Amino acid sequence: ITPDLDRYPNGDILWCQEEPLNNGVWTYVDPRILTAAGESVHHRNRRPLYAGRAPTSSVVMGHKGVHKREIEIFVNEAFSL
Repeated sequence: ITPDLDRYPNGDILWCQEEPLNNGVWTYVDPRILTAAGESVHHRNRRPLYAGRAPTSSVVMGHKGVHKREIEIFVNEAFSL
């Protein structure tokens, strides 16, 4: 992704996932994105941003209304960063 990062010198690097922070692949991709950003011209020392659910012991809340509201919150967060 390094060449693509430099195509957007003022862009932010954002990872968005529906799974909770501790259940998705964020912990795997974060250091890899950071390494790729470090090899770019415009994104050195920029940490990727995270938009998604907070850490939880289950993948879903189990209540459709709460689940829908959580999705709305992190999608809005992702588009406002």
